[in-house]
Amino acid sequence: HLLKTSFDVVKRWVNEAQEAASSDNMMVQYHALGLLYHVRKNDRLSVNKMLSKFMRHGLKSPFAYCMMIRVASKLLEEEDGNRDSPLFDFIESCLRNKHEMVVYEAASAIVNLPSCTAKELAPAGGFEYKRAIVDCIISIIEENPESKETGLSHLCEFIEDCEFTVLATRILHLLGQEGPRTANPSKYIRFIYNRVILENEEVRAGAVSALAKFGAQNEDVLPSILVLLRR
Repeated sequence: HLLKTSFDVVKRWVNEAQEAASSDNMMVQYHALGLLYHVRKNDRLSVNKMLSKFMRHGLKSPFAYCMMIRVASKLLEEEDGNRDSPLFDFIESCLRNKHEMVVYEAASAIVNLPSCTAKELAPAGGFEYKRAIVDCIISIIEENPESKETGLSHLCEFIEDCEFTVLATRILHLLGQEGPRTANPSKYIRFIYNRVILENEEVRAGAVSALAKFGAQNEDVLPSILVLLRR
Protein backbone atom coordinates (compact mmCIF):
# COMPACT_ATOMS: atom_id res chain seq x y z
CA HIS A 1 0.00 0.00 0.00
CA LEU A 2 2.85 2.40 0.81
CA LEU A 3 4.28 1.91 -2.68
CA LYS A 4 1.50 4.05 -4.15
CA THR A 5 2.05 6.99 -1.84
CA SER A 6 5.60 6.67 -0.49
CA PHE A 7 7.67 4.83 -3.10
CA ASP A 8 10.98 6.33 -1.94
CA VAL A 9 10.34 5.25 1.64
CA VAL A 10 9.63 1.67 0.57
CA LYS A 11 12.66 1.63 -1.73
CA ARG A 12 14.93 2.20 1.26
CA TRP A 13 13.87 -1.20 2.57
CA VAL A 14 15.00 -3.11 -0.51
CA ASN A 15 18.12 -4.49 1.21
CA GLU A 16 16.01 -5.86 4.05
CA ALA A 17 13.60 -7.36 1.51
CA GLN A 18 16.56 -9.01 -0.25
CA GLU A 19 17.56 -10.65 3.02
CA ALA A 20 13.98 -11.69 3.76
CA ALA A 21 13.77 -13.32 0.32
CA SER A 22 16.30 -15.88 1.61
CA SER A 23 14.17 -16.68 4.66
CA ASP A 24 13.22 -20.26 5.52
CA ASN A 25 9.72 -19.02 6.29
CA MET A 26 7.58 -19.64 3.19
CA MET A 27 5.29 -16.63 3.62
CA VAL A 28 8.13 -14.25 4.50
CA GLN A 29 9.96 -15.30 1.35
CA TYR A 30 6.79 -14.91 -0.73
CA HIS A 31 6.01 -11.39 0.54
CA ALA A 32 9.65 -10.30 0.22
CA LEU A 33 9.72 -11.44 -3.40
CA GLY A 34 6.45 -9.63 -4.04
CA LEU A 35 7.84 -6.39 -2.63
CA LEU A 36 11.04 -6.70 -4.68
CA TYR A 37 9.00 -7.23 -7.83
CA HIS A 38 6.67 -4.29 -7.23
CA VAL A 39 9.62 -1.97 -6.59
CA ARG A 40 11.21 -3.05 -9.90
CA LYS A 41 8.21 -3.81 -12.11
CA ASN A 42 8.62 -0.73 -14.30
CA ASP A 43 12.24 -1.65 -15.05
CA ARG A 44 12.28 -4.77 -17.24
CA LEU A 45 16.05 -5.25 -16.99
CA SER A 46 15.91 -5.08 -13.21
CA VAL A 47 13.05 -7.60 -13.10
CA ASN A 48 15.02 -9.95 -15.37
CA LYS A 49 18.04 -9.71 -13.08
CA MET A 50 15.87 -10.47 -10.06
CA LEU A 51 14.37 -13.52 -11.77
CA SER A 52 17.80 -14.75 -12.88
CA LYS A 53 19.12 -14.52 -9.34
CA PHE A 54 16.29 -16.57 -7.84
CA MET A 55 16.30 -19.05 -10.74
CA ARG A 56 19.97 -19.75 -9.98
CA HIS A 57 19.65 -20.01 -6.21
CA GLY A 58 16.18 -21.54 -5.98
CA LEU A 59 13.35 -20.85 -3.55
CA LYS A 60 11.87 -22.67 -0.58
CA SER A 61 8.36 -21.26 -0.81
CA PRO A 62 5.90 -22.73 -3.35
CA PHE A 63 4.01 -19.42 -3.14
CA ALA A 64 7.15 -17.58 -4.18
CA TYR A 65 7.63 -20.03 -7.06
CA CYS A 66 4.08 -19.32 -8.24
CA MET A 67 4.77 -15.59 -8.20
CA MET A 68 8.01 -16.12 -10.12
CA ILE A 69 6.13 -18.14 -12.74
CA ARG A 70 3.55 -15.35 -13.15
CA VAL A 71 6.24 -12.71 -13.54
CA ALA A 72 8.24 -14.86 -15.98
CA SER A 73 5.06 -15.61 -17.95
CA LYS A 74 4.23 -11.91 -18.21
CA LEU A 75 7.70 -11.16 -19.58
CA LEU A 76 7.46 -14.09 -22.02
CA GLU A 77 4.13 -12.84 -23.35
CA GLU A 78 5.86 -9.57 -24.21
CA GLU A 79 8.36 -11.67 -26.19
CA ASP A 80 5.52 -13.51 -28.02
CA GLY A 81 6.10 -16.66 -25.97
CA ASN A 82 9.72 -17.20 -27.05
CA ARG A 83 10.45 -20.82 -26.12
CA ASP A 84 14.22 -20.34 -26.48
CA SER A 85 14.19 -17.97 -23.53
CA PRO A 86 15.65 -18.98 -20.12
CA LEU A 87 12.32 -17.77 -18.73
CA PHE A 88 10.50 -20.52 -20.61
CA ASP A 89 13.07 -23.07 -19.41
CA PHE A 90 12.40 -21.94 -15.84
CA ILE A 91 8.62 -22.32 -16.19
CA GLU A 92 9.02 -25.70 -17.88
CA SER A 93 11.31 -26.87 -15.05
CA CYS A 94 8.58 -25.98 -12.55
CA LEU A 95 6.42 -28.73 -14.09
CA ARG A 96 8.64 -31.11 -12.12
CA ASN A 97 8.39 -29.24 -8.82
CA LYS A 98 7.40 -31.36 -5.81
CA HIS A 99 4.56 -28.97 -4.93
CA GLU A 100 1.38 -29.56 -6.91
CA MET A 101 0.36 -25.89 -6.79
CA VAL A 102 3.62 -24.98 -8.56
CA VAL A 103 2.99 -27.63 -11.23
CA TYR A 104 -0.52 -26.21 -11.77
CA GLU A 105 0.81 -22.66 -12.05
CA ALA A 106 3.52 -23.69 -14.53
CA ALA A 107 1.12 -25.74 -16.67
CA SER A 108 -1.39 -22.90 -16.70
CA ALA A 109 1.30 -20.42 -17.75
CA ILE A 110 2.54 -22.63 -20.60
CA VAL A 111 -0.97 -23.38 -21.87
CA ASN A 112 -1.69 -19.66 -22.12
CA LEU A 113 1.52 -18.74 -23.95
CA PRO A 114 1.20 -17.95 -27.66
CA SER A 115 1.91 -20.87 -30.04
CA CYS A 116 2.29 -23.36 -27.21
CA THR A 117 1.50 -27.04 -27.83
CA ALA A 118 0.95 -29.90 -25.41
CA LYS A 119 4.41 -31.23 -26.25
CA GLU A 120 5.80 -28.54 -23.95
CA LEU A 121 3.65 -30.04 -21.19
CA ALA A 122 4.72 -33.65 -21.60
CA PRO A 123 8.40 -34.11 -20.83
CA ALA A 124 9.39 -37.09 -18.71
CA GLY A 125 7.06 -37.53 -15.80
CA GLY A 126 4.99 -40.10 -13.94
CA PHE A 127 1.27 -40.48 -13.42
CA GLU A 128 0.84 -37.83 -10.70
CA TYR A 129 2.75 -35.29 -12.76
CA LYS A 130 0.67 -35.91 -15.89
CA ARG A 131 -2.58 -36.06 -13.92
CA ALA A 132 -1.79 -32.63 -12.47
CA ILE A 133 -1.28 -31.23 -15.98
CA VAL A 134 -4.56 -32.72 -17.24
CA ASP A 135 -6.39 -31.37 -14.16
CA CYS A 136 -4.91 -27.95 -14.82
CA ILE A 137 -5.96 -27.84 -18.49
CA ILE A 138 -9.47 -29.02 -17.62
CA SER A 139 -9.72 -26.36 -14.89
CA ILE A 140 -8.71 -23.68 -17.39
CA ILE A 141 -11.40 -24.91 -19.82
CA GLU A 142 -14.05 -24.87 -17.08
CA GLU A 143 -13.12 -21.46 -15.72
CA ASN A 144 -12.49 -19.71 -19.06
CA PRO A 145 -15.05 -20.70 -21.73
CA GLU A 146 -13.13 -18.70 -24.34
CA SER A 147 -10.18 -21.05 -23.79
CA LYS A 148 -12.21 -24.20 -24.45
CA GLU A 149 -11.07 -24.90 -28.01
CA THR A 150 -7.42 -24.19 -27.22
CA GLY A 151 -7.61 -26.41 -24.14
CA LEU A 152 -9.27 -29.26 -26.04
CA SER A 153 -6.57 -29.04 -28.72
CA HIS A 154 -3.89 -29.30 -26.03
CA LEU A 155 -5.61 -32.37 -24.61
CA CYS A 156 -5.80 -33.94 -28.09
CA GLU A 157 -2.05 -33.58 -28.46
CA PHE A 158 -1.48 -34.72 -24.90
CA ILE A 159 -3.13 -38.12 -25.44
CA GLU A 160 -0.88 -38.74 -28.44
CA ASP A 161 1.93 -39.49 -25.96
CA CYS A 162 -0.06 -40.54 -22.89
CA GLU A 163 0.63 -44.05 -21.62
CA PHE A 164 -1.91 -43.90 -18.77
CA THR A 165 -5.28 -45.44 -19.60
CA VAL A 166 -7.21 -43.57 -16.90
CA LEU A 167 -6.00 -40.20 -18.21
CA ALA A 168 -6.61 -41.08 -21.86
CA THR A 169 -10.18 -42.24 -21.17
CA ARG A 170 -10.88 -39.15 -19.07
CA ILE A 171 -9.71 -36.88 -21.89
CA LEU A 172 -11.70 -38.84 -24.49
CA HIS A 173 -14.84 -38.50 -22.36
CA LEU A 174 -14.34 -34.73 -22.15
CA LEU A 175 -13.70 -34.49 -25.90
CA GLY A 176 -16.92 -36.41 -26.59
CA GLN A 177 -18.80 -34.12 -24.24
CA GLU A 178 -17.42 -30.74 -25.32
CA GLY A 179 -15.97 -31.26 -28.81
CA PRO A 180 -19.26 -31.53 -30.74
CA ARG A 181 -20.34 -28.12 -29.40
CA THR A 182 -17.28 -26.26 -30.68
CA ALA A 183 -17.10 -24.14 -33.84
CA ASN A 184 -14.97 -26.72 -35.68
CA PRO A 185 -15.62 -30.18 -34.21
CA SER A 186 -13.99 -32.03 -37.10
CA LYS A 187 -10.48 -30.97 -36.01
CA TYR A 188 -10.67 -33.27 -32.96
CA ILE A 189 -11.86 -36.37 -34.80
CA ARG A 190 -8.45 -37.43 -36.16
CA PHE A 191 -6.91 -37.43 -32.69
CA ILE A 192 -9.78 -39.47 -31.29
CA TYR A 193 -9.71 -41.98 -34.15
CA ASN A 194 -5.96 -42.50 -33.63
CA ARG A 195 -6.82 -43.88 -30.20
CA VAL A 196 -9.15 -46.44 -31.83
CA ILE A 197 -6.26 -47.71 -33.95
CA LEU A 198 -3.35 -47.52 -31.53
CA GLU A 199 -4.58 -48.13 -27.99
CA ASN A 200 -5.74 -50.89 -25.64
CA GLU A 201 -9.35 -52.07 -25.43
CA GLU A 202 -10.43 -49.65 -22.70
CA VAL A 203 -9.06 -46.61 -24.50
CA ARG A 204 -10.47 -47.83 -27.83
CA ALA A 205 -13.91 -48.14 -26.22
CA GLY A 206 -13.62 -44.57 -24.90
CA ALA A 207 -12.59 -43.33 -28.34
CA VAL A 208 -15.50 -45.09 -30.08
CA SER A 209 -17.91 -43.63 -27.52
CA ALA A 210 -16.50 -40.13 -28.12
CA LEU A 211 -16.80 -40.51 -31.90
CA ALA A 212 -20.41 -41.67 -31.52
CA LYS A 213 -21.20 -38.50 -29.56
CA PHE A 214 -19.75 -36.37 -32.35
CA GLY A 215 -21.92 -38.17 -34.90
CA ALA A 216 -25.05 -37.97 -32.75
CA GLN A 217 -24.72 -34.24 -32.07
CA ASN A 218 -23.46 -32.94 -35.39
CA GLU A 219 -25.03 -33.84 -38.74
CA ASP A 220 -22.14 -32.34 -40.71
CA VAL A 221 -19.61 -34.84 -39.36
CA LEU A 222 -21.99 -37.82 -39.12
CA PRO A 223 -21.09 -39.31 -42.56
CA SER A 224 -17.37 -39.20 -41.72
CA ILE A 225 -17.98 -40.73 -38.29
CA LEU A 226 -20.00 -43.59 -39.80
CA VAL A 227 -17.19 -44.36 -42.26
CA LEU A 228 -14.64 -44.42 -39.42
CA LEU A 229 -16.77 -46.61 -37.17
CA ARG A 230 -17.31 -49.18 -39.94
CA ARG A 231 -13.58 -49.68 -40.53
